[in-house]
Amino acid sequence: MKRLLALVIFLPMLILPCSAGTDPSHTYSFPGMGMVVAPDCPIAVSHNDLTFDLSGADGFPLAQVEAAYTLTNPTNQTQVVQVTLPYVTCFGRFPNSTARVYENGSAVDCDTFYGGSIKNNRDYIYDVYFEDILSNVVFPQPPELEDGILYNLHVDISSVPEETVAFYVLINFKLDGDLCLTSHDSTSALNDDGQATLKIYYSLQYKQGPIRVFVPGGSISDFSAMAYKKSNLEEQFEYVSFDLEVDTTSMWDFTLTVDKDYGYYGSMDFSEYSYRALLADLYSELESREETDQYNGFVSLRKLLYDSLFRYRLAVAVFDLEFAAGEDKDIMVMYTIDPTYDKPHKDDRDLRYTYNYISSPAPHWSDFGTMSIKVIPPDDNELYLKSSRPKLKLDTDGTYYAELGKLRKKIDFTFATPENGYARVFGLKPHVFLILLAITVSLVIAIVKFLQKPDKRWRRGQKGDKQGR
Repeated sequence: MKRLLALVIFLPMLILPCSAGTDPSHTYSFPGMGMVVAPDCPIAVSHNDLTFDLSGADGFPLAQVEAAYTLTNPTNQTQVVQVTLPYVTCFGRFPNSTARVYENGSAVDCDTFYGGSIKNNRDYIYDVYFEDILSNVVFPQPPELEDGILYNLHVDISSVPEETVAFYVLINFKLDGDLCLTSHDSTSALNDDGQATLKIYYSLQYKQGPIRVFVPGGSISDFSAMAYKKSNLEEQFEYVSFDLEVDTTSMWDFTLTVDKDYGYYGSMDFSEYSYRALLADLYSELESREETDQYNGFVSLRKLLYDSLFRYRLAVAVFDLEFAAGEDKDIMVMYTIDPTYDKPHKDDRDLRYTYNYISSPAPHWSDFGTMSIKVIPPDDNELYLKSSRPKLKLDTDGTYYAELGKLRKKIDFTFATPENGYARVFGLKPHVFLILLAITVSLVIAIVKFLQKPDKRWRRGQKGDKQGR
């Protein structure tokens, strides 16, 4: 009985720590956006259908956005309009990272451009001046790096004992150049006389390609490499041998080679636009390091490739539409957005996924008519529509909708998991409810135990009477 009572008392202490996870409790994601046209555009929007499809997503529910526009040319002249679709994308999260555009059901060829990565800052995208996007739809072209010398250090581990997990490789050379890109993460040092040192942790837990060192527009001399057992570099590891291969290559080819070594992009197309985004990230990192006096001439292309793959960046799809006098066109744009994510803290709040959409540049159309919104909920039955702006109504087919008589500049809606049912009923936070529940159960058990005592004394008395007889 005492053990049971102790378990009940300590039950909240056992449960409550488990409700605090180690994952991030809040991750902000960027909104979907509407098409952008120049001010004084002669084309009008008769109607705009917005569909957010959350079905079919596993785990983190992505939303497939379909924005259908009925456009009309109210003038008596032929009009050619340049349209820009800005959107935020991430190569790693959205393998099909290019927005798709359809004109009267047929695919439209778009020029898609990717800018540098953007900060995970909620206010950033709302502060974008959309005329800047129109005036510079092609993001500034990062300057191409010069061709240079590529040093491929092949590491022969055929004689390494089986129990070996890893070792260290120390590379020394004299650098003639301003930038040195490596295929491996390393601890690097560069003296004023150009003498450079790279210390690389070489793990045998996974397959690795050669250690590659690329110097754009420069060269290396007095190259040497040695393997060591430990990080202190006191004892050499004689089971490793090296073979150096020297070649001339371009930054593009070097990038493709390193990506092949690690397989980050895999089946995804590492295109010219992906490469341009990578260069933008490289120059941004170099500028950031110089500002903080942390630049010593070395950059890990492996790390840069990985970071570039999973960074969010602003992209624009650019295309032209030609309208005859009085002509109507149906335009559909499609892309993917993910939600802002709120994870429960120790107070066990409900889990929330919030989706945002902005159409701030829409007033540039000559006129904007009605708007319809449709939300197809997630397949996960645990998620329910918690809130929405504008107010969404439940349709007979299980979807949610809203019919608006005018443009809505900002749209958002949130799906959430239900809170603790009993806690919600009694208006208590879950951890308070658990503590009160434990106290109540403890009192009930104590009362039952107390009421059982007279019965036990009566039974002992009856037993004594029988023995006396």
